[in-house]
Amino acid sequence: MAARVLILEDDPISSKIWRYSILSEDHYAQVSVFASLSGLLERYGGLDNLDDHFDFMIIDLFLSGDQTGWDLLLRFGQSISSRVIVSSSIESQSFQVHCQDNGFDFKFVGKPLNLVTCGRQIREILSANGNTGGKDRGDVSNLTKDNNLRSMVAPRSPVLLMTGGHSDLGLTVVDLLILASDYRIVVTAPPNELPALRSRFEGEERIFTLPLDLTVPNSISRVADTVLEKFGYVDTLLNLSDCLYRSAAEHMDDESELHQIQVNFLGPMSLIRSILPVMRENGGGKIIHVSPWSNTLSLPTLGSYSASRQAMLTACEALWFELKPHRIDVTICRPFKLSAVSDAPVRSTSKARMARNLNGPYARMYKNSFFARPWFFTKGVSRESHLAKEIVSIMGTKNPPLWKNHSLALGFLDWIYRIIPRSWLYKLMYVYLNLRIRQENSTFPSNRSRKGMLASGE
Repeated sequence: MAARVLILEDDPISSKIWRYSILSEDHYAQVSVFASLSGLLERYGGLDNLDDHFDFMIIDLFLSGDQTGWDLLLRFGQSISSRVIVSSSIESQSFQVHCQDNGFDFKFVGKPLNLVTCGRQIREILSANGNTGGKDRGDVSNLTKDNNLRSMVAPRSPVLLMTGGHSDLGLTVVDLLILASDYRIVVTAPPNELPALRSRFEGEERIFTLPLDLTVPNSISRVADTVLEKFGYVDTLLNLSDCLYRSAAEHMDDESELHQIQVNFLGPMSLIRSILPVMRENGGGKIIHVSPWSNTLSLPTLGSYSASRQAMLTACEALWFELKPHRIDVTICRPFKLSAVSDAPVRSTSKARMARNLNGPYARMYKNSFFARPWFFTKGVSRESHLAKEIVSIMGTKNPPLWKNHSLALGFLDWIYRIIPRSWLYKLMYVYLNLRIRQENSTFPSNRSRKGMLASGE
């Protein structure tokens, strides 16, 4: 009787190695491959009868998504230990100690995989379960330890996964890559932007469009699963997502605050977590996050926005340390102005709109041209074409830096920002902002205090 085998593995190369090893031992084996535990549960409607569908299982510990292979092992426990092979890049001794502490005794195969070790483990588990029918084993005994299926796979075209692909910057990056590379590009956008995006790229065989709502966890996991199922890998993850609410702290509400931080931080980090296991198993990749230098300064009515963007920046800094040993490069590309990153509409809460229309508190900050259309929205040298070329250059650069300024002027501004004490800098900015208000409102009484000018709604 042919063996029924489950492979729970998100790395397509490792899946191919296991499949080849299984079919070498049992030519008629029925092999089912799943990249995530959620996909497995959706297919079989739960874990209750999963044990009856397969003779043995090959499970990767670190899977894409929130759950791990260990969750499945805990569900079945010692009852299936003789029919499970665990595969992971962790140390074998550490895993064995962990199993002993939990009362388990699973077979373990370390990564990177090779055909000799995989074949030996498959033979042992088939023999232990008395299942040797349909054997048509190829001769793999003469393969050296370093031989594995990675050397047998033909060169492949790189894959780019992009968020915020409906923006002008995203479209410009896609146009450049179509002309100058063999990238296969997965462009994601909010569902309402998808029809226009698909219409624009109709007929382009190398471009694939997917709906992505960064505020919905299922949408994020669906995109990751779809990309990995179609291509099996991601070489570059480019984050261009952006959401901006311009409201004073008093006028922000919980719903707007949560939506902003989901799009700017929580959603992109969830997508990164979903892609990282496969990127790591494939030996490297790139994560590029685009964030304007102007977010370094937290200006009035932009406090919540700057906080959400800064959260992503500090997370990228930590990722740089964590992923460098795995040859995954993390780069923060910094243009000068905000409009170079996103052309998404500027949002306001209902309180902010009311305050602006009725000359309520903070109305001057909403109405004044500096606040209504800040200088980093309208000026600067970061045109989309220039910034897009910079991003494409980073994608082709070996060991790119963590911080990549788009111009030399930004390096000078960085130096100024670090040299001048923060308390002095913000006092100077406060004086400058009030001078701007005086220029546009020359009828103000000369004895009005700076505090009164910014706070007044007249």
